[in-house]
Amino acid sequence: MNLDRRSVLGWTAVVAGAIGGGAGLRAYLGAGLSSPPAKAAAGYGKDPALLEPAPGPWPRLLTDRQKAWLAQRLDTLLPRSGSLPSAGEAGLDEFFDEWLSAPYPDQQADRALILPLADGKADAAAEDRLRVLALAAYYTTPAGITAIGFVGNEPRERFDPLPADVTAHLERQFALLPEKPA
Repeated sequence: MNLDRRSVLGWTAVVAGAIGGGAGLRAYLGAGLSSPPAKAAAGYGKDPALLEPAPGPWPRLLTDRQKAWLAQRLDTLLPRSGSLPSAGEAGLDEFFDEWLSAPYPDQQADRALILPLADGKADAAAEDRLRVLALAAYYTTPAGITAIGFVGNEPRERFDPLPADVTAHLERQFALLPEKPA
């Protein structure tokens, strides 16, 4: 298809008229056929420091008593093990203070679920959620990454196959799965 300038402008006028009454196109054409002036892009800055993230912009809501209870409970869930720090030593109480203070629906639901634990007024679901969040937070710290032996973000020359016992275990588990639903 070979379109001349007049055809392109005609199609542009049709599209612009359909989506906005053509005011933008009229202003563009009124200024002649030159390109619209380039706008300077502000950009978003440098990549964030993921290993040392900045605290959230919201106020922290946990009291000293709640933070102390959390630190103790987290250390019970994830105690010091060999060279690995406990949850409290890894800073999970600070993570929870920021997480539970965040103004988002999921975090607000977690706050309503978890904070009653400190007063002994929560159910098993609250304990389960605390455990899930604690494990997720711990195993994304440098100590947790070391503990699970994560070697990502490093170039590899080769990928060794899974050990035979792991492959056998996976095959047994896959055999237990139901057939595809009809």
